[in-house]
Amino acid sequence: VHEGGVRVCMDRDQKIVFFTPRGRALRAAPPRLPKRRALERRGARMTPGAGTPRWKRDSHIPWEVEAKAWEALDSG
Repeated sequence: VHEGGVRVCMDRDQKIVFFTPRGRALRAAPPRLPKRRALERRGARMTPGAGTPRWKRDSHIPWEVEAKAWEALDSG
């Protein structure tokens, strides 16, 4: 859900509430992401560290990644 900008919170009654990127509460959970097998068929490598960046400090971030991030922020 976080990849799509959806926030997950808990209300006073300890129930889970989903919010759209614009802050509207969703009545139901957002659609699930494709299952692992479907992702692997598309070429994704599903390893334990697949989603973990390989750098530990900002100075280790490759310039290409930083440039894409700035580009995405500028276009928004």
